[in-house]
Amino acid sequence: MLNIKDTVCKALNEVLAEEGRRLESTDEGTRLSSLGLDSLTMARVIVTLDYECDVSPFTQGGVDVTSVRTLGDLVQAYAGSSAADTVPPPPLEADATLAADIVPAPTPAEGTEILLTGATGFLGNHLLHELLEQTDSTITCLVRANDDAAALARVAKSMERRGLALGSRAARVRALAGDVSLPRFGLTEAAYAQLASRIGAVHHCAAWINFLFPYATLKPSNIVGTEEALRFACAVRAKPVHYISTLGVFCGPQHAALTVNESTPPGECGPLALGYEQTKWVAERLVLEARARGLPVTVYRTPFLTGHAQTGAWDATDLYRLMLRGCLELGAAPDWNHELAAVPVDSVSHGIIRLSRLEQARGEIFHMSHPAPITWREFVTHMGAKGQPLPLVSVSEWIERLHGALERREPNALAAVRPLFEPDATDGKTILERLAVDRMSILGCARTQALLAALGVRYPAFTPELLSRYTERASTDLLAA
Repeated sequence: MLNIKDTVCKALNEVLAEEGRRLESTDEGTRLSSLGLDSLTMARVIVTLDYECDVSPFTQGGVDVTSVRTLGDLVQAYAGSSAADTVPPPPLEADATLAADIVPAPTPAEGTEILLTGATGFLGNHLLHELLEQTDSTITCLVRANDDAAALARVAKSMERRGLALGSRAARVRALAGDVSLPRFGLTEAAYAQLASRIGAVHHCAAWINFLFPYATLKPSNIVGTEEALRFACAVRAKPVHYISTLGVFCGPQHAALTVNESTPPGECGPLALGYEQTKWVAERLVLEARARGLPVTVYRTPFLTGHAQTGAWDATDLYRLMLRGCLELGAAPDWNHELAAVPVDSVSHGIIRLSRLEQARGEIFHMSHPAPITWREFVTHMGAKGQPLPLVSVSEWIERLHGALERREPNALAAVRPLFEPDATDGKTILERLAVDRMSILGCARTQALLAALGVRYPAFTPELLSRYTERASTDLLAA
């Protein structure tokens, strides 16, 4: 009989081994978020379990898969019955109520030191780079790690991996071992109070970005973590908060094909919203409630992020990056004519930090989307013109080809996110179809772009030269794999 716990630990260790690590504890209570696995690597754990157990442990419901034990429970539920499909929808409205004790202190912050959460992520790395470039402040990075030295090592390693090595700037970076989703970030009362009195502003970027996992799994990082960041900003002295949201908060069907701009309030979450979208919708509600209570909060709604505009370097876990490489491996691309609501990561991070330093921007909501987006069809057609021919085939044919390749165990980057291409029991559509077509709004960003232009910040056009950098980088990575 299959030992679920051992199977889960084996799958986790297979992925961790590629980074030279192992599970420090096989205790059933080990939190998945403590393992430092990003969206892609966590998805690969799911795929490994799928192969081992002949199930697909994925659900849109409220099943909690935050630990070794609960991930095993989910695998068992899928293997034995359809129980995982019968969970009730998550209580979004109840979770969107901000705790009563989160009220800003009467005195404003005086310090110049900045607290950055999510500093080891793709956008977080680039925000740290821009904070170091645009300010003279010391940046304290809250990082999950065993101690402060290990936290700093994680920051430095992630920056170097993305071509943003700290170098001499490391003297202005402090790393603090903690967890944004824990009370007081997991710090002692004294350490928490000392940090709260020292910090002058909070940039909250930490989030678990995962289109596969359900609401309950992502809630601690994305909702509880946001509430704790707001509570910290209110402690001792009121600190300005710069919150990284997502344009995915417009995930209700009422927004489809409509123009949404910076002043458009997100409606209710649609019934088919992804768990990630649900958590960010709730988190933004909490942030805006804190702003209504007097906390100076600025919100930056981000689109999908593409690679660095100059180097073409693209985070391996990004959905479009995976799509690009997966299509190259498959030799075909789906004929989607939807807009790539995307911006180069360096452009977004540069714009966010420029806006964060502008007094008149405080308390506003910004849409960091591209004023002249390109469509997926244009992107693929351009790749063919640059020596990477990718035939466009119907969505159904492309998905059939992909499923065939995955069944034959042919190497493909999209194997790690296979559930994105499985039809949903509710409407028969894949997650990617819903992300790309059904809820695609026209993303108005005129006010944001006007202010950025006044600051001398302009997004690069998706020129043939820029697209070539992305294509060449993906092709090089494919050959090196």
